[in-house]
Amino acid sequence: MTCPPPTTFAEGQRRLYGLAAAVAGITFGLAVLVGAGIVVFGDWGKENVKAQLYILGGLVAAGTVNTTIVVIGLLLGGPVGKFNGKVSDGTRTLEVDAEAGK
Repeated sequence: MTCPPPTTFAEGQRRLYGLAAAVAGITFGLAVLVGAGIVVFGDWGKENVKAQLYILGGLVAAGTVNTTIVVIGLLLGGPVGKFNGKVSDGTRTLEVDAEAGK
């Protein structure tokens, strides 16, 4: 099954962004799992329990931040595209497109 070719430049850019976001999410998720596996199943001594907890906490925090960034990116300009944010010359606007995604 293949996707139809994009009909506009914006559709092409959204497709590229969606692929990049998917690859970034999968790659970072695998990195978190590998890091957690090394910490949990590695040969750590009893004196390093505090370091293990700090590393696991950092992995969880980094995974949460990554997920939040990907979701915000998808909402602002990705395949969902319901929100449109602009910043120029000291002005900031946020528009909601009720028809997007239908």
